[in-house]
Amino acid sequence: TDLEKLTAIRPAVLLWLVLCVTSHLTPALRQLEFAMKWVTLKEDETLHHQGDSAEDGGLYVVLHGRLRSETQDATAPGRPSTRELGHNATIGELEILSGLVEGWGSTVVAIRDTELCCIPAGTMSYLIRAHPEIIARFCRMLVDRLRNQNTCGPNAPRDLLVEWEVDVQGLSRSKYGQVEQYSTVALLPCSPAVPITRVATLLATALKQEGSVLHLNSNVVKSSLGFGLAGMEKENVSNVQLLTWLGMQEQVHNVVVYEADPRNSAWTRRCIRQADVLLVVG
Repeated sequence: TDLEKLTAIRPAVLLWLVLCVTSHLTPALRQLEFAMKWVTLKEDETLHHQGDSAEDGGLYVVLHGRLRSETQDATAPGRPSTRELGHNATIGELEILSGLVEGWGSTVVAIRDTELCCIPAGTMSYLIRAHPEIIARFCRMLVDRLRNQNTCGPNAPRDLLVEWEVDVQGLSRSKYGQVEQYSTVALLPCSPAVPITRVATLLATALKQEGSVLHLNSNVVKSSLGFGLAGMEKENVSNVQLLTWLGMQEQVHNVVVYEADPRNSAWTRRCIRQADVLLVVG
């Protein structure tokens, strides 16, 4: 955008915009913004294990990405109760309400590259004292979660836990309420002969009944960011810019359709890492 081009040339403009925004925040919001921590997890990286001390944790909010939460019942050893957490999901409400004395109640692992923000436990305690209505909100969230667990239950057959309804409305919701709505889907062509752009366009059009949908391929990304994707897997400024930009698109749009290249390129590997759902098109 024009703003991004301007800030790239004159970084001081971005600082001025940040100061303008923060000057209009209330004291409580400024304290919250100052205390928040940003957490980035790569695929298969663990946020915390069940039973770990929660004293250094807090309330986590998923900005973009996907996590898997596994809870092992000590009284019923076997397959753990599993649920998936997507955009805007929260982690840590129960631990905060219990006073952080029992440790984390589940093991949380990143299914794909994920970014979260964390409101430290001390800050949450202050906010709860200043705004007791937060407790009511936490209770409603926990009740909804318990309802979903009761719908499925930890002792349900394995095939019931992994059976999906793959349809346009909801983009693959679980029949048993254990999975948050998916927000990203990647299309991977089996060969260069597959009309992957047409398939992706048709899918994006069909999904528009769910809300805002963005169709991305390597050409769109190159045009939007103004640079190539050859070195995108390296830890450099360009890679950070790409991940930040993709994260913004996933927050703005209900669904993002990633169209992979018909070869094993850096963009294809990025599409696979960004996807909640991977569809191989033959």
